[in-house]
Amino acid sequence: MTAATKIAPTPVTQWKVIRSEWIKFRTLWSCVLVVTVAVLGMIGIGWVASYFVNVDWAHMRPREIARFDPVATAMDGYNLAQLAVGTLGVLLVTGEYTTGLIRATMAAVPDRLRVLWAKLAVYTALTFAPDHAVIVGTFDSLMRIELDQIAAETNA
Repeated sequence: MTAATKIAPTPVTQWKVIRSEWIKFRTLWSCVLVVTVAVLGMIGIGWVASYFVNVDWAHMRPREIARFDPVATAMDGYNLAQLAVGTLGVLLVTGEYTTGLIRATMAAVPDRLRVLWAKLAVYTALTFAPDHAVIVGTFDSLMRIELDQIAAETNA
């Protein structure tokens, strides 16, 4: 028999805890689905609302045209995205409790504050990056409305 080799334990760093939280996020399909719904819902609803306003622009009354707010129209999907982002926060924090994975997490990282900071870092990254995609998509639909209105006014 040979002697067992002793493996030195590596310290638990914050980056390792963040990486483990990221892996847990990716393995929960509900979290990935919620992020997708938030991004596509916000952009898609804004585009659809902008499209229908653009189609109906020639038939709108002058009062409706005067009260028209292109930013509000482009941001029609905001409520759905806000609900999805809130749901994502709940899933990231409570997802481990339903699977029982919280016991393994607390055994590996007994410092609860480190785990909470890691969850916050993952949540911030997940909401910050898609927000930029949503802002670009919303701006695109807003500019489509404005440019089509300008073209309609110059042709009239």
